[in-house]
Amino acid sequence: MIGTMFLFFVLSIITYLLVSWFGHLTGGSPGNFWQDVLQVLKPIPLLILFVSNFFFAAAVSIGLKVSPYAIPMAIAVGVIASFIYSMLFLGGTFTWVKMLGILAILVGIYFLK
Repeated sequence: MIGTMFLFFVLSIITYLLVSWFGHLTGGSPGNFWQDVLQVLKPIPLLILFVSNFFFAAAVSIGLKVSPYAIPMAIAVGVIASFIYSMLFLGGTFTWVKMLGILAILVGIYFLK
């Protein structure tokens, strides 16, 4: 059971690191809406999107064997992984207000059950 949960967390972290990378590659361009949409259709971002979805499906499949709340748990792990990605690669900063925001999101996901 511990190995299953560990695998669930690892797959969830990989999923959201890939989703963050996808957003990093495709978001924030100076172009218009259609140029942003075309960014998604390039081979590398599209591959990252597909692979991240495979990891998400695997994480949820494994997580559902342990808990019926696997999807909210994966999202909670994703909030943390995306926050760390933004701090490491996008120049995000750590503040207590942001930590309180993440805590509020995690508490909200907890109350979904």
